[in-house]
Parts: sequence; C-alpha cells; structure tokens
Amino acid sequence: MEEKMTQLSIIIVFHDEINEIIDLLNCLSVQTYKDFEIIIVDSNSKLENNERLKKHTQEMKNNRIKILASKHNIFYAAGNNKGLKMARGEFVCIMNPDIAFGSEFLEKGVNFFLSDDHPDIFAPKMNVFAKKNVVWYAGAVINPVSTYFSKHIAFFSKDSAAFRKITRTDYANGACLFIRRAVLEKIGGFDEIFLIYVEETDLNLRARAAGFSIFYNGNLEAFHKVQLLTSTSRFGNRDTLFQYYLYTRNKVILTWKNFPFKTIFGFYFTYLLYQLVVNTILNIRLKKPYLLMIHLRALFLGTLIGVQRRTHQPCGKLVQSEYKFITDSFFSKNRKKG
Repeated sequence: MEEKMTQLSIIIVFHDEINEIIDLLNCLSVQTYKDFEIIIVDSNSKLENNERLKKHTQEMKNNRIKILASKHNIFYAAGNNKGLKMARGEFVCIMNPDIAFGSEFLEKGVNFFLSDDHPDIFAPKMNVFAKKNVVWYAGAVINPVSTYFSKHIAFFSKDSAAFRKITRTDYANGACLFIRRAVLEKIGGFDEIFLIYVEETDLNLRARAAGFSIFYNGNLEAFHKVQLLTSTSRFGNRDTLFQYYLYTRNKVILTWKNFPFKTIFGFYFTYLLYQLVVNTILNIRLKKPYLLMIHLRALFLGTLIGVQRRTHQPCGKLVQSEYKFITDSFFSKNRKKG
C-alpha cells in the first residue's frame, strides 16, 4: 500500500549526540503541527547510542519516524542527502540534533512557507541554549573579499526586538534550515565534497543563483546548544585541527564554485592571508602543532577541488582520499563539535 504523503519532512543527521537528539525528539513530540515525518540518519554512532535511540523512538509510538543507518560516519552533507532521498514532504526542515524550540515551532514554520513572502529557503532566529537571551544567528552576511568571509548577524549579542523581524539574508544556517522540495529538485542536494561545514552556504548560493529566495525569520525562534565563546575559542570554537582544516579548505572550494574570478583573486589576498597570520599566532599561543602544514594543505586541496568543481570535472578519487585523510586517527582525536 502506498504511504500517505506528508507536508513536512524533518531530517536529522545523528553521530553519538544521544542526549541532544532525545531532547529534540521530545520537542517534536509536543508540536501543535502534526503533519510531519522524522528521518534520522544514524552516521555510524556507537552501538549503545544506536540502541538507546531505537528504544526511545519505539516508546514514542510514532510510525512516521524512520532511522537510516550508515556503517561509516558520512558527515553532514552526505547524511542529509541520504535522508532527502527518503523525504516525502513538500517542505523539508534540516535540523542538527542540538536544537530546541517551543511547541508551535513547526506550525509557525509551515505557515511562513504559505505566507505572502513565499520563502524558498529560510532559517529561524537561533539563540544560545545555555543563555537564552544571547543571539547565535539572526541572518548572515557572506563576503569572500574580507577578513571574516562570512558571519552571523548579532553573533553572541544580547537579544532584542530589533532581531524579531523577517528579512532577506545571504544564507540560512544549516543548524535549522527550512527548504522547499522544489528547490532541491532543481539545484540538487548538498555537495558531498564538503563533508561538513560550509556545505549549507554552498546550497544557499546555488539556490540564490537559480532565482530562489532566502529569508531570515526572526519571529520564529529556536535554541542551539553551542559552546559559549571563551578566550581560547574566540573564533567560534574552530581552534581544532579538524575544524580549521575543513573550514579553510571548504571556503576555498565554495569561492571557486560560486564567485567570479575577481572575487576569487581578492579572497586569496585578504581572507586566506589574514587567516594564516592570525591563526598561526593564536595556535602558537595555544600550542597547537602542525598549523602551517594544515593551512597549506587546505589551500592546495581546496584550490584543486574548487577548480574541478567549477569546470565540472569529476573528482571521485579526490573525495575518497580526502575522506581518508580527514577521518584518520590524527583528525579524529582533534575533532570537536561545532
């Protein structure tokens, strides 16, 4: 018998964030809006976490929850693509496991899709879960010819009425991203070469280039369980080698894929040079080894992959070699959740 269609598909990629995803499922269980399915992509979690997740979903007695297992950690991009293949909704919401929200969250999200603004992609205002009056995301700006490359508006600022508005934005953050199925059918899903970090920015830029609208909805509020900034994590907790490499490499790829040559040239002589100097000083102070090697590899591989993506050349072997490099023991022990 053919399954009943649903209006909203929720996709969650899960890798051992067991307490967070149980909290998220509890948020979803009390929603006033009911016409949705939940697709959880278990990206090679530990057996005990996988079993605990299955037990919790069984106790929820919701036959619209599907768990897709992967034998390897396939990260955010491939994980969400795996979930998207199963999604049946007209609308899709991609969530990190460490998101929380009130009972009317999904109802307001779907109503915004149906509003006169007719957004194709949007993200809610996201505040810091541990300090709910502190903003984490209130829209975003991207400028490769700058020292910041991209940034969240009001990042770690005190919340106020000024952020409770609806406006167009450069990109909707992937921690909680709403998107129409029609957008994905036209531009495709996430580019899996990114693995994790910046992949949703690439998706946003490709959607904007195809004529789709991107909004920030400050009347819709979620809370993100991110770490608070400290003196040793003042760049958004990107001081691990794992994160530093992928953020740098992926921004190079993103720029080659989505911007004109003039912007690419400016990017190399502003953002990349600035990051090399600042992060070298920072990581020497924090006694982080191998930074120069990581930066140069990220620059070289990012350029190589970016050129191939821009010219539509296949890079399957590069994808495999990069996955192996990124998931080896050196990076695994230096990984930190962003």
